[in-house]
Amino acid sequence: PCCRDHHRLCSAAVTTATNHSSIVTSQIVVAIMLGLSVSQMQENLRGAPLKLLAVCILQLAMLVTSVSVHAGESQCSIVVPPDDKAQLDCTDCYSGAGLATRQALLLAAGILIIAIGIIAAVWRSKRLCKVYAFVMTLYAFMVGLSAIITLIELPVLTGAVGRVPQDNQTCADIGDQMVAMKKDDAVFYGINCLLDSAGALFAMHSARFFDYVDITNRHTSDEERINSAL
Repeated sequence: PCCRDHHRLCSAAVTTATNHSSIVTSQIVVAIMLGLSVSQMQENLRGAPLKLLAVCILQLAMLVTSVSVHAGESQCSIVVPPDDKAQLDCTDCYSGAGLATRQALLLAAGILIIAIGIIAAVWRSKRLCKVYAFVMTLYAFMVGLSAIITLIELPVLTGAVGRVPQDNQTCADIGDQMVAMKKDDAVFYGINCLLDSAGALFAMHSARFFDYVDITNRHTSDEERINSAL
């Protein structure tokens, strides 16, 4: 038992050290990209701004993952005959190649908004924090609504795939892929909704933190000026 406990302690220590090194590495990379020194980076990132930066990095990872997962996916149209249930139109299927225009625009817009959050956290920009918080609030609402709609559509799509003729294996495989993608969408939407909400929250807290730091610095400089005058 002692050996096992020692092994757990060692594993926990290694995990903690790995997480700390990952945070430091990400800070160095962002500092180099924005032209700041590492000491300035660490000075600017404390409390809520550091959490905001972590959320932005997670958002970027989720954005790239979700877009790459949907790259080159195959789909078939869904038709609803009069007085009948939804069915897959196996004569209207297509297979994408690379990123579609909608996915490329989504990736570009997401990177732009996330970059605003990163710059706001690193440069202590209260205005950018407010812009990022406002956009993330809208995103959280829209993404959360998309998650609900996706969950509603999932049983309809599953039923449509189940009505594909058994002799059309290609169409059935595409239908199974569509169901799997729809489930992935629900998971991605849920995670992104939480990240967007956290980003908006930490951005608002960061703006207040920057106000507090500015007031503290002004108070300190006034005290130093008064003491020097005396």
